[in-house]
Amino acid sequence: MKSNILKRFLSIAIIAAMVLTLSFGLTSCRGENELLFTIEGVEITSAIYIALLINADSEFMNNVHAAAVEEAIENDENPQNVNVNFDRARYEGLRRRDWVNKRALELAQIFAFVRTELERLDIEITEEEQNGINNFAAQNWVQGGGAQVFEPNGVDFNAFLAVTSTNAYMSIIFDRTYGEDGTNPISREELVKALGENYILIEAVSANLEAIEEEGGENGEEYAERVKTLLESFVDRLNDGEEFSIIFEEFNAYLEALFADDDEEEDDEDDEDDEDEGESRPDYEHIIGGPDSHNPSNIFEDLEELEINEVGLIEIDDDVFVLARRLDITQIDYYIEENDAQLRSLIHWEDFSEDIEEQALELEVVRIRSARAYHTGRLDYPQQ
Repeated sequence: MKSNILKRFLSIAIIAAMVLTLSFGLTSCRGENELLFTIEGVEITSAIYIALLINADSEFMNNVHAAAVEEAIENDENPQNVNVNFDRARYEGLRRRDWVNKRALELAQIFAFVRTELERLDIEITEEEQNGINNFAAQNWVQGGGAQVFEPNGVDFNAFLAVTSTNAYMSIIFDRTYGEDGTNPISREELVKALGENYILIEAVSANLEAIEEEGGENGEEYAERVKTLLESFVDRLNDGEEFSIIFEEFNAYLEALFADDDEEEDDEDDEDDEDEGESRPDYEHIIGGPDSHNPSNIFEDLEELEINEVGLIEIDDDVFVLARRLDITQIDYYIEENDAQLRSLIHWEDFSEDIEEQALELEVVRIRSARAYHTGRLDYPQQ
């Protein structure tokens, strides 16, 4: 369970920074690593501060870009055409340099608070947890582009690891508090309630009639019509008590018969892979996330209209149909256990993280050296 929590909350802000990278020709922040602040005894070196500065800059660009996209959508403009001059942009009334410097200092306070909180709560990071954090950071440093973004600015891997660890440590504190064995565990009743409110479970098969028509060549239109008619007949059969497993097998066999040139050996290999995955549910069962879940789906609202055990043939897009029967997800232990970490975070993570930040921003910052030399104007991003 803890490994799932670490995977979910181990996050760094390099992806958006890479996506939104501009072709800056700037003087980097590279220089001798020096002590800038202490916060509750936690040292913030220039390398750590620069890493936080980069993360804060990425946060600024994400927020500004998201606001520009939202404005474009409201004005019926193509959001893909949004082009933002971040140096001239403002967020929360502040220009880029000022907002990022302010946010970087807040991130430094959170960095310090999380570490002091681990000590206050007498939480010991296990070797397994620390290895997971180290491996995640190393992967993002080498494969995720971290070295390309951070190293030119004077941030070595150790500083990168320290900053990356903060969210992981927060998730560990969260787990020790609200996890099954935590000091204030979330009850099973709350988990079941959150599961039922944020996820829908369906038995389903789907068909893209346009794709079938294209693949069927001169017979495509006829094939598409036959598939739709078959799906409509399945609705009646399911309502009459037919098992969905029979519908699933019959539907797949029908499609295979229509397109007999499909690679059967490849299908067999996929089936073998599925058999090796331990406990699982039928292939035709699908869990659909709501808007507040970690994996929201655009068909959640359509499926929400179905009652438990009700069958529906839903057109979710032009010529894309889903035949679905809604199940009561709260009655299946597998989905409660499989989504344990996500459900706990849905219930308490937002309040927990806001409380962490609120307390962190009250910490006193003891300045050792001026940080004025470190700002967005001196960040050196990769050329694209």
